[in-house]
Formats: sequence, structure tokens, C-alpha cells
Amino acid sequence: MITLCTDYGSSFYTGQVKAAIAAIAPNVPVVDAIDDLPKYQVQASAYLLSALVPYLPHECIVLGVVDPGVGGNRAPVCFKYGSRWFVGPDNGLFSLIVRERAQQVKIFEVPIDNPLEISTTFHGRDVFGPAAARLAAGKLNIPKMPIENSTTVKRAKAWPECIEQVIYIDLFGNAMTGIKADKVDDSCVLTIADNEFARAAKFSDVKTGTGFWYANSIGLVEIAVNKGSAAQMFALDIGSKVALKY
Repeated sequence: MITLCTDYGSSFYTGQVKAAIAAIAPNVPVVDAIDDLPKYQVQASAYLLSALVPYLPHECIVLGVVDPGVGGNRAPVCFKYGSRWFVGPDNGLFSLIVRERAQQVKIFEVPIDNPLEISTTFHGRDVFGPAAARLAAGKLNIPKMPIENSTTVKRAKAWPECIEQVIYIDLFGNAMTGIKADKVDDSCVLTIADNEFARAAKFSDVKTGTGFWYANSIGLVEIAVNKGSAAQMFALDIGSKVALKY
């Protein structure tokens, strides 16, 4: 199985990636795990993807693309971590996934057979999708030697385990943060600008229109409003800073 994790949305681009995969591995299931990773925001996407991956199937191939540097000097890479393979750009998108064992992970540059046929602006279709398909079909010629000075490894060592900011806003206006919920005491109050949020276990524990924070379904601290949009009510956006108050 290939799971797509991109910032492409339900679009022309997602369709072309799926078509490129089907041309090589027509019998391999392709699942849209997330198609709205924060656009251009590699670090925010890295924290969100790290929290999401444990809920993806074992033995799957994770095709991850948030690639504002497409066509630049970042390498297209693949690597195996645990029971899953990962394919995507070497720009930090996978750094939080490998953070605890970054030094042991072997990251390989994806071989490109016909570089003159590769567009400079759509490596999802022309590089990453085909690589994931060939990997699923057992036809990817993985180099014998891993690359050195991988950006994935560098940022895995440099970026903290949690970041105290909003990394994703869903269609309901709930704001996920880059803070792991198991690192925060239940008594903690979250603050954003002049707004304070106490913890609640679930939406029905607070009155309609009340803001609160909770441990969400993938283990992150999330800010929400019961039957309302926290993003709209409190002017939250990707990158909004969050402070912890005990």
C-alpha cells in the first residue's frame, strides 16, 4: 500500500501522482492519508506527519510531499524506518519521524533514470510517485551507499521534540499544535496572545462557544471551540505561538 501525504489538496496534482503510480504498479492500493499538509511549511508539516504516521498501516510506503524547494538542490530520497518505507524530498519533512534514531537511519537518494524527462516543478508526479510505485513493485534500484549530510538527519538533531505553535487548522477551525499531549500536565493552561484555554477531555465537557484544549486523536495538543471555529474566533493561523502556563 502507498499512502499519500501531501499539500496538493484534492486537485489536478493529486490525480496526476496517482496516475503515475498506476502506470507502474496498477494493483497497489493508494490511500490519501492527508492532502492538506500546511502549504510550503516544511517544519509544521514535519510535526504533523510524525504524529500521523503511527496510525498508518505497517509495511506501507509513505509518499510525503511538501516541497517548496522543488527543482532545487535538495535530494529526492527514500529510506526505511521501522516497518514503513518513506519517499520524498530531503528537506526536513521526515525529520521528526526519525528523530530518536536519526543516526542509525540510512537515507538513500532516489535514482532517476531519465533526468531530461523530469519537470523542474512537479517531482511528485515525475520522481516521488514513480519511485514509490517501483518500490512497491520491487523494482526500485536502491543505491548501495546512503547519502551523507542528509538534511533529514541534520534537522532531526536540530529540531526539538515539540514546538509551541499551531501547525495545522482543520475544516472545523480546530488548531493542532506541535506539542505532544503526553508532555503536558492536565492542569496546564494554554495561552495565545491574550487568550487562555483550560483542558477539557471532550467537546461536550464545555459550553457551546467555549474555547479549550484537549489531547486529540493523534496525540497532539489541539485548541478548539465547542460548535465553533477556534481559528476564526481567536485569529489563529499556522505559526501562531502557544505558551504553557502552570
